[in-house]
Amino acid sequence: MTPRTTHLSYVPIVSMTRREVKAHNSSVTSLRACPEGIVSGSSDGLVTIWSSDAFQKKRSFDVGTTSAIHSLDICPHSNGHSTMKILAVSDSTCFEISCVTGRVTNAAKIPTAGEESTC
Repeated sequence: MTPRTTHLSYVPIVSMTRREVKAHNSSVTSLRACPEGIVSGSSDGLVTIWSSDAFQKKRSFDVGTTSAIHSLDICPHSNGHSTMKILAVSDSTCFEISCVTGRVTNAAKIPTAGEESTC
């Protein structure tokens, strides 16, 4: 029997740098990928779009709530390179944000225990 030769593969080590960015005036409570990069929501009621390459703030929207943004979803443009709308959910309201006009609307009230849905 002939012994087997083992070939070692060398994997280059990539250096990761850490950089802190002042994102919001309070804690970030939700993140979502989007064509521009990342969308963040926070407990100060702000929703912000960040570039993916340099993590620069591109645009912010104040949804007018004092509740934290717990969930985000996006509706990308058909070209795949931009976001048309963002849905941001707080404790009791779902907000629809138009990235084209900047308009924020209350899309729906989220019922609490014992309440009926208004959708």
